[in-house]
Amino acid sequence: METLKKMLFPMFIFLAIGAAGYGIMISAAAAPSPARPASDPTPTPSLEQDWLIINPGPAPQTHPDLAYDFHRDQLLLVWEDGRNDPQGQVDSYGFDYNDDIFARRYDAEGSPIGEDFAIADDGESPAGSGRYDNEQRPAIIYDPNADAYDIAWQTIPDSVLEAGDLHTTTCYDIDQRAYEPGPGALGAVTTDLAWYVAPDDLISPWNVFYDWSCQQEPTITLLGPDKPLTLWHDHRERYEQVDGVTVEKDIYGQIVTQNERWWEEAALISREPTNNSSRLPRYQEKPDIAGQEGGWLAVWEDERHSDTSDGHGFREIYGRIINYEEDIFSFGEEIVIALGQEGTGPDAVKMMAPRVGYIPDASAYLVAWTRVQNYADAAHDVNDLMMAAIGRDGQFLLTPRLIPQTTSGTLHVHD
Repeated sequence: METLKKMLFPMFIFLAIGAAGYGIMISAAAAPSPARPASDPTPTPSLEQDWLIINPGPAPQTHPDLAYDFHRDQLLLVWEDGRNDPQGQVDSYGFDYNDDIFARRYDAEGSPIGEDFAIADDGESPAGSGRYDNEQRPAIIYDPNADAYDIAWQTIPDSVLEAGDLHTTTCYDIDQRAYEPGPGALGAVTTDLAWYVAPDDLISPWNVFYDWSCQQEPTITLLGPDKPLTLWHDHRERYEQVDGVTVEKDIYGQIVTQNERWWEEAALISREPTNNSSRLPRYQEKPDIAGQEGGWLAVWEDERHSDTSDGHGFREIYGRIINYEEDIFSFGEEIVIALGQEGTGPDAVKMMAPRVGYIPDASAYLVAWTRVQNYADAAHDVNDLMMAAIGRDGQFLLTPRLIPQTTSGTLHVHD
């Protein structure tokens, strides 16, 4: 056990940095048909709205991710870039004005190779409309067999912009494309990895048709040659209920191979333990995934045990082993990684922001996350970091425990 601890400790620290939100992680099907318009939709606000200035300073570069090309001993860094966003504006619905995804190659010493370049910068659509595309939250993995990087991101679909109507779909899709460092070539974009099409009779509580199919915050791993698997949290049909409790978000995934989707409407990753086709109640968000050689562990924040659901409250950490070998994809058992205690006092504890990595020599998945004690009182809550090690069979090698010296006794200071 001591040997295992020594092997795992450096990865614990690495994951802890990611879970705290201060680090950069190094990540070791039918063709689409035209989107179906809503059936006789009730008019809703146009995307041509008043713009609110939220960041009048220099254009921000945020949400970086990177992957390593060991053939060339190089890195490709991708990030969300606001250089084409006029003065950091958002519309009254909350969409950023015009963020893009940019990239740049670096050598092993950290020196840049060539200029930065755009992965996705669709801009205004249609021209002169005042409605802008918005690409955010890139995720990247390197495929050594294809000698290409696979990059996924969330984007407002052009069909929404061109319709000028929040009713067609209101949020983001997940897009993906490859970049080949040899010729320096970008592949075709695979759009809308979820490819969810709402049924014609889908009715909201306001008694109107709707298609609020938001896919956000992708993360990506590599299952095999030309088999990148992208996960995200998904807000489709958010007014369904499970045992009388509203479904909000789920974790879905999609494999893209040769620019084609593996599944028509993506695979449900967070699912009822006793019914593999049933969605879970409330929110499942912020997925991450790691593994190799047939087995991967997906982890996420989970709100199923909350008495209320506002998208910001009580959370726990769950996971599931995903198996892939010789084009066979299957799910293992769900794993309860970290439970909490809902409440409003000092004994209330929630778990959030899981990150996972894999160490082949130990055959172990390393999971780190944030524990928030007294979470309902922002002036007196306590945040620290926890960790656990899980074997390929889904059993704990190290049970959940605090990462040493990650608890701060410093009081909050507010302006």
